Amino acid sequence: MSELKRCNILVLGKTGVGKSSLLNYILDKELEKTGVGRPQTEKGIFPHEANINGIDVKIFDTWGLEVGKDQEWKKLIQDHLKEHGIEKEIVDWIHAAIYCINVAGHRAEDIDTKMIRELVDGGFHVTVALTNADSLTESDEKKFCSVIYQKIPKGSVSIIPICSVIKKRRDGTETKRFGKNDLVDQILGSYRKLVIEKLPKRIVHLLLEEQKSLWNSLVGGSDGFPERIEDSEGKKRFTKEFQRITQKFAKETVPGIAKDESQKISDVGENLKLLLEDDPVKIKTRTIRIPPSFWEKFLNFFKKLFGIEEDETETHICINDQFDLWKSRIESFEEKIRESLQESLGTKNK
Repeated sequence: MSELKRCNILVLGKTGVGKSSLLNYILDKELEKTGVGRPQTEKGIFPHEANINGIDVKIFDTWGLEVGKDQEWKKLIQDHLKEHGIEKEIVDWIHAAIYCINVAGHRAEDIDTKMIRELVDGGFHVTVALTNADSLTESDEKKFCSVIYQKIPKGSVSIIPICSVIKKRRDGTETKRFGKNDLVDQILGSYRKLVIEKLPKRIVHLLLEEQKSLWNSLVGGSDGFPERIEDSEGKKRFTKEFQRITQKFAKETVPGIAKDESQKISDVGENLKLLLEDDPVKIKTRTIRIPPSFWEKFLNFFKKLFGIEEDETETHICINDQFDLWKSRIESFEEKIRESLQESLGTKNK
């Protein structure tokens, strides 16, 4: 396990839908007094930090989300997701996205489905929590789900009814809390989908950055190659150097980055489970651990991608064309990584 025992959770929903009560329930800790100490005029996405079960968790909560501010919130969410995008270290990503809808309002509003859509477009499988669900009939639940599924693809969201507080009824009886286990299951399941969606993008991003660095070492400086090489000696020297750096790239850079990033994303998955799950047996059986074999499967394929492509009818080599070809091959690698991940995690064709 990495020493960086951290994870980040984004919780969205209109003011008063029960986000704090939900978090207190699923994390089994009073993170903050609900409804107290919040700015009444500010709006935005604000962090709250805590250490739970040895995990440093940063929870991003929305304040001031309201009807009529769709475009403003759309930009806020887009900017926030960009701040935690694939260019950042995996430990700094958003690792789980929960959207809360209070069923006491009797319907999901347009702003709810629009904000969920922003998260889906940002690459998340969204866990939708229907709060105060103790008052929800089966018929009402179907209506809520129907409205959401009409606008959001079923495979992009999971909808969980939940009651996170015990309330005393007028007849003296009390409601029971429920939904925690189902919600935790969906959050962890959503993380597996996040791994499959974002890890390939992250690896390709890092490979392209490394490609630029290697390329600059090849063509930069006073000893670098000109953009167009026409003499036979220059072509031989360029071919030799290009093969040297691409072989190093395939043998060292690709497996190194794939191994390191898969380790990091596996560690964060374990952090998320330790944070949410209080049963050690369940933690063990639900570990999201990516086996090293996942990147070994496509390494030989990747090695075959490289080499000089020279048109025999041409009398020169345009080195920028070689760079673009190399880049396009790296970019095409994303789907191979995704397929290998799906096989390794047992999610192929699911």
